[in-house]
Amino acid sequence: SLLDKYLQEILFAVDEDYEINLAMPPLSTLTGKDHEASIGAVCYEELMGSNEPCPGCPLNGGDSNVQHDIILKNGERRFYNSSFERDVKNGLLVESLSDITNIYVNSKLSRHEAKKLKAEYVADLLKNRAMQHDYNFLLNVINKQTYGLMVVNRNYEIIIINKVLQTASDGKNPKHCYEVYGKAKPCDDCPFDHASVTKSPREMRKRNMTVTYGVYENFLVESVRDTTREIQLITEIQTSQEEVQEKQRQMELLN
Repeated sequence: SLLDKYLQEILFAVDEDYEINLAMPPLSTLTGKDHEASIGAVCYEELMGSNEPCPGCPLNGGDSNVQHDIILKNGERRFYNSSFERDVKNGLLVESLSDITNIYVNSKLSRHEAKKLKAEYVADLLKNRAMQHDYNFLLNVINKQTYGLMVVNRNYEIIIINKVLQTASDGKNPKHCYEVYGKAKPCDDCPFDHASVTKSPREMRKRNMTVTYGVYENFLVESVRDTTREIQLITEIQTSQEEVQEKQRQMELLN
């Protein structure tokens, strides 16, 4: 018969008044009692603990498939999918319940993970925007300086460089700090290799530069000032002093 086909299912048959006429032994999983004790009971009261028919029930003009969220007699929460068939000969509606708890929970977890990943993506996006805002602020500040400035890492890669220094290096976009000074390899007196070095002379486009260093863990801040005129003045003063000294020496010889 139709019922014999579902001997392993939680299966029962009801009439037009929702009364259980037939029930298979697995029904005791829901009721906590012998399946035959459910005969004559109203299905939605007996199985769902409800005072009215289940939403979507075919006897109430619903669909042919319904999902149930059921609290068992032992307090466990389970999810079932119902499918229905008509036993026209006996005037019954046969309902078969399949336990989909694991599928339902995994689906919930998948949606939760998707929401979590989306939340993490949004958080990272906001974080990156905040970092970009900070970077733009920092770049704006250093670009207002009248001297060259750049920050490099221990791989000699330029993290940030201001317009003054970029212009002084022919307006190019050097990748490494030593390229700013027209070199093909790290400078011999680099503070990364010589911690005692705090200042170095450099030449850029026939201009005399003085570089002052600040080492911060894995980063090096290089402040570059054009000291060409200062050096010229010092040279002129030295030359003038030498000329005065020579004249004094010659006067002494004459006397």
